[in-house]
Amino acid sequence: YCKFPQYRNNFHALVSELELWLPGGYRVGDVVISMIDHKDKIGDVAQGDRGEVIGRSTWDDPSRVCCRFPNLSEFHIMPSEIFLEVPVQEAPKRSRAPSRGETES
Repeated sequence: YCKFPQYRNNFHALVSELELWLPGGYRVGDVVISMIDHKDKIGDVAQGDRGEVIGRSTWDDPSRVCCRFPNLSEFHIMPSEIFLEVPVQEAPKRSRAPSRGETES
């Protein structure tokens, strides 16, 4: 079961349902791109770095998500400071249409 500060009673939920509740609509496992530069004693993140959403932020600010970046294993970031990387899908392969004067074989 789960308990949340804003709810008086406990309730039962599947982990897959809780993943839908991350701030900004992110899900665990989403690949994101940082839009900010950040450096602290633990590591750094630069604009354009690829990261992965690993869960809800455990900081006092519940509006953040926790992400893993190459040089910072746990970064609590605002959803407005990252964007979802959309995978590029390849167009289906098809044969080339014959050029003028060329015959199909």
